Amino acid sequence: MSTQLCINITGTSAHFAEVLRSSEEVVEHYHLEFSSYVEEEIKTELLTFIHANNLRRDFDEVSLAYWSNTYTLVPFNLIDSKNYTDAFTLCFGEGFSKNEIDYNMLPQLGISSIFHLPSWIKSFFIVKYPRIVIQHAATLFLRGMNQANSFKPTVEIEVNDQHFYLNIFVHGELKFSNAFEYNHVNDIVYHSLLVLQKLEISKENGEISLSALNAKIDLTELKETFTSIQELSKIQIEIKEHQYIKHHLLCV
Repeated sequence: MSTQLCINITGTSAHFAEVLRSSEEVVEHYHLEFSSYVEEEIKTELLTFIHANNLRRDFDEVSLAYWSNTYTLVPFNLIDSKNYTDAFTLCFGEGFSKNEIDYNMLPQLGISSIFHLPSWIKSFFIVKYPRIVIQHAATLFLRGMNQANSFKPTVEIEVNDQHFYLNIFVHGELKFSNAFEYNHVNDIVYHSLLVLQKLEISKENGEISLSALNAKIDLTELKETFTSIQELSKIQIEIKEHQYIKHHLLCV
């Protein structure tokens, strides 16, 4: 059976999942909480963790998503290999090294995602997995949602310990994508509801899918809070625990 190793890296942790591509079954998953913010120490921890869990095996596919809120989306036809760093600097200033700015193309959506990617991630993982596909997490989510091709309003909220992603498609078209910092469930609900209201879809039939990676909130509490809002009564709210992992299967 074809197996894919799906890797998710955040600012504080690493997650590995072995997934059967044919059935999308998550066979096994592993979690590492970094004990340091120093790059060399993180790489040492990762190397020890990978060997301890026998993750250097020959997987059919390997993919990595980097979770951060330092990204922007721009029209596809405005970006190429020569000017993408300029677009990033326009949004985030001069505080990032140009060799740590990368981009993913999403031609099917007419956009490119430009983001900060610490240089150690490529140097470390490409050596370990030469055929690895590396993308920003937002790219991964948008590609997966676009593939679903739902006509009704479709919302995905992916939460980690530092921020959450809010992505919205309406009638098969991307209408909103951003990442927000949060401290409490109510912060997530507030930002999400405000965007839904501005898009005038809060009272329509639709779907909100919730998933989390090392989040500091409880998804059940988040679902119950959304469900208690009368304005969202026509929207189906579901917890999809491995949603972000399954999006990996579309990026290789």
